[in-house]
Amino acid sequence: MANMAPVFAARLRWPGGRPVAVSLLGSHKTVRGFYAGILGAFLVLVIQNGLWRSSMLVDITLLHYGSHSILLLALLLGGGAMIGDMVGSFFKRRMGIPAGGCSMPLDQLDYVVGALLFVLPVVGIPWANIAVLLVLTPFLHIGVNIVGFWMGLKEVWW
Repeated sequence: MANMAPVFAARLRWPGGRPVAVSLLGSHKTVRGFYAGILGAFLVLVIQNGLWRSSMLVDITLLHYGSHSILLLALLLGGGAMIGDMVGSFFKRRMGIPAGGCSMPLDQLDYVVGALLFVLPVVGIPWANIAVLLVLTPFLHIGVNIVGFWMGLKEVWW
């Protein structure tokens, strides 16, 4: 959700739409998007925490919600995803790929790697689960982007 929230925030015209660093990242990375990513992560974590506490997710969760602050997890996962996405944009600009240009698999993995790098020092996630995330995420990312394109939320399908 952290990676999708900036798209929704841009459509809702929340304040803070100024680019973070156009020359380094392109014009699509905004302060609004960064905060929207953290807010999106927070909202999903609140829902997951409620499901976990009602025992619906206890057997399949990667996070033990009783051991960590939801706000801390949102900052780590959402902020990590946004920073990972910015690092991906930085490398795309260095490779001459314009903002919004396609760069597979970088576009599909940069935010996941960022989130994992930020959360792993605090939350132990088994390596097998990390491998599954890294394999499945590109397919899920492309599927969600196709739906977003079809709904008119994205200009390109990737």
